[in-house]
Amino acid sequence: FFFAHTCLAQDWVVVYPALSVGGDAVIEGRVTKFEVRAQPTDKDGRRDNLRRNLGMLSNVERKNWPVTLHFDQGEWSATTDVEGYFRVALSGVDPSPGWRAVTVNTADAKGEAGLLIVPAANVHGIISDVDDTIQVTEVNSTRRMLSNTLMMNPLQRQAVPGVVEFYRELTRANA
Repeated sequence: FFFAHTCLAQDWVVVYPALSVGGDAVIEGRVTKFEVRAQPTDKDGRRDNLRRNLGMLSNVERKNWPVTLHFDQGEWSATTDVEGYFRVALSGVDPSPGWRAVTVNTADAKGEAGLLIVPAANVHGIISDVDDTIQVTEVNSTRRMLSNTLMMNPLQRQAVPGVVEFYRELTRANA
């Protein structure tokens, strides 16, 4: 389950994927002003990537913005903080394992993500950063790190060798 966004007008709603190991869960996200940006392609040049990536470093937060969260049959209301972030605590979540859809609406837009209800039988989990653990960033070289981060888009980045197989093995161990 990856997050998705539908822009109907002026807002950009990002809902972060979440997980629950019991009857409680926390859903978080952010609302900012929508800005049209070209979608990345694997053929983009360094200049296009730099322009797009630098543009993503700034935004206009939606302060004190009302949001409505929909999950299972319930609906919750919240308000964003001064930086546009929202947080909704859920209790009494059905413990049946698997991915569940979460939708957050403003008056103008909708964001979606998944809530993973982790099966009690799972024995392995991962808490990790991304840089040089999941994707090649080369953090030990400032020049290469900035080049990899700003001059490439997600479709052009490389996974750390062996990480895909490692994640597949963990998935099999939890099945």
